[in-house]
Amino acid sequence: MAPRWYHMSSHTGRSYKGDRHPDEFEEENPDAFEKKARECGNCGEMKLCLRKEYC
Repeated sequence: MAPRWYHMSSHTGRSYKGDRHPDEFEEENPDAFEKKARECGNCGEMKLCLRKEYC
């Protein structure tokens, strides 16, 4: 199930901000991810996040 607005990050204790970076799909569909790694709004890690149209 995808994160919903009412779910919270157990890592930071804050609500999700829409950023997702499922590692298992990165190799299968690279076009679904942004071109550059950036800081995730949920966990703070530098990752390739999903583009907005795939969230």
